[in-house]
Amino acid sequence: METIHIINKNFLDTSEYKLTIGGIQTYICTLLNLIKKKEKQAIVYQFSDHDFKRDYLGFTVIGVNVNVEKNFRKKKKLLYKKCMSKFNTYSDTLLFADDAMIVKNNVQRSLAIQHGITWDVAQENKTNDFLNKVYIFKKAIKSFRRISKIHQVRKLVCVDYNFVNWYRTQVAHSNIPLVVIPNSTPSNMSGSLSEWKDEDDTIKIIFARRFVKIRGTEIFASSIEKILKKYKNVKVTIAGEGPEEKHFKKMFSDNQNVNITKYNSSESIEIHCKHDIAVIPTIGSEGTSFSLLEAMASKCAVIATNVGGITNILIDNYNGLLINPSEEELSEAIENLIENKELREKLAIKAHDTVTKAFSRELWEEKWSKVFEDIAKK
Repeated sequence: METIHIINKNFLDTSEYKLTIGGIQTYICTLLNLIKKKEKQAIVYQFSDHDFKRDYLGFTVIGVNVNVEKNFRKKKKLLYKKCMSKFNTYSDTLLFADDAMIVKNNVQRSLAIQHGITWDVAQENKTNDFLNKVYIFKKAIKSFRRISKIHQVRKLVCVDYNFVNWYRTQVAHSNIPLVVIPNSTPSNMSGSLSEWKDEDDTIKIIFARRFVKIRGTEIFASSIEKILKKYKNVKVTIAGEGPEEKHFKKMFSDNQNVNITKYNSSESIEIHCKHDIAVIPTIGSEGTSFSLLEAMASKCAVIATNVGGITNILIDNYNGLLINPSEEELSEAIENLIENKELREKLAIKAHDTVTKAFSRELWEEKWSKVFEDIAKK
């Protein structure tokens, strides 16, 4: 039986052997469910501080002790070496779950997933001309290395067109097949909007992301602070975890209209259903955002920034509000949706319709099934 060998940095927590939080981990789980439907086998290999072998979702997860190496490139090679010890050249497929994990190889049936551009955030020091030039030079070197890496696989699956467009500006001609399969989400919310949302005057806003600056924590916190002072009928849920949690708690722990919490990724649709507006104020580094798709599937009116693959999902004023990543524009957009119920409901309905037709789990599975079929012919 064919086995898909999946190489990833951190899939399970190595102390409790539970799934770690992150978009790539969610992606792998969805992929494993498809592999099970296709009656294939899979093994996931990951970094660890000790060797282990565990069962997860009916599949094998192998942890490789990489602490013997300090260099990231050498750590990746340890995973690859372990993978090759179990790899059948004639029937198996090698899948790098993140293009950053690609190592030099000669496997014919090899794939990698590109989860979106991660190098589009401007440096903080903009005043020193010399440092600017050094920064631009380093980015050019990283771009060259990235292109060299992806030429090690036979097919690259991209979650958005933003990366594809960038790649075309770097390489005029390439023999690497790029396949775009946008991220997806289940959507089971049939019925009218009023069946799912409360009909009272309270406006419920949710920010559900990793608590890191790149996800727009600072501009969200500043904007929502102003909104809460102006509108007494607004309640806010801030869901997630990360280094910026202390900042959120310092600003809002005494505000009864703010709930700081966290939930499992499987609960996302259920949680979002209870809210009217979802905010995705990323300042950079974004594919076809799971958070955005889940909010749209939950019939939330969404506000998102015009970065990365988000622009492959939203059309401004049709199925959401698309803004620049700035505090001023975010505040203005939130106020617009609070005060304009008709717009809020129109965007929510169109958002759900968009996800149902273009970002469904069924469509995603169809596209991935074809990728597996094509690579098996190699």
